[in-house]
Amino acid sequence: MAPIFLSMTEGYAPVARRRVAGQIAVSGFLLVIGSVLIGSPLLAFFGVSLPVLRIGGGMLVTATAWQLLRSDSPRPLHGPLDEKASGEGAVTRSASAFYPLTFPLTVGPGTISVSMTLSAAFRTKQLPVLVGLIALVVGTALAAAVIYLSYRFAGAFVRTLGETGTIVFLRLASFILLCIGIQIGWNGISELIQSLHA
Repeated sequence: MAPIFLSMTEGYAPVARRRVAGQIAVSGFLLVIGSVLIGSPLLAFFGVSLPVLRIGGGMLVTATAWQLLRSDSPRPLHGPLDEKASGEGAVTRSASAFYPLTFPLTVGPGTISVSMTLSAAFRTKQLPVLVGLIALVVGTALAAAVIYLSYRFAGAFVRTLGETGTIVFLRLASFILLCIGIQIGWNGISELIQSLHA
């Protein structure tokens, strides 16, 4: 994701890019913790099942990846965020840090559905719930730190790859993202089909 992050924040000052990386890490952390604590009751309130969440999220990830793949620009998707950053300032930059950079690209429907599944597993294990939640918070914080460091030093990674290597890697990452989106959607479809047989 580092080249995609760098591409989508092209035109940001280094300080602004560091701030966005921090916002993505914090937002991702809160999104996972929120999914564990209130995700299942919230879905139940709206009558949305986990397979449907996977299908919808998979479609969203697939659409974003397809846009990255089909773009004629060697730096796809950098234009809209760059225009927002220069035209409307920090407020829009914060909004862009959440969508699409945090959700669905960094913390997507796969992460959310796994978090909800772990939440349900915590309640059935012999392990005390408090121990499970502490482990979850620590693990999520470590993952958020890795996300921050990956995005914070994305420039160094891209400089190592060079311009051509970055473009090739970006296209390859976009294709992998497309496959992940299709897989997430297919997992949801499979679960719905199995529920019909049940």
